[in-house]
Amino acid sequence: MAGHPWEMTLRQFLAKAKAEYGLDVRVLQVGVYGLVLHDESSVMSIPAIEEDDVLRPEVLEHICYRFGLPAQDFGLDPDPED
Repeated sequence: MAGHPWEMTLRQFLAKAKAEYGLDVRVLQVGVYGLVLHDESSVMSIPAIEEDDVLRPEVLEHICYRFGLPAQDFGLDPDPED
């Protein structure tokens, strides 16, 4: 069964963000409670996952919003209310 377009791991997201947008987001481990993602101008935390775990759609959407990336480029509906 093929996965949904948004099903990507944190590692895949980071690689795509860098390759397609030049966004160098780094991961800082913050214990078992979460990770901190940061680039040169923004910092955010997400639930604790491994880099090879698939991101939940709401987490992926939040990351895209925080770093100014178009959600539809990561397989998410840009306007889920429609």
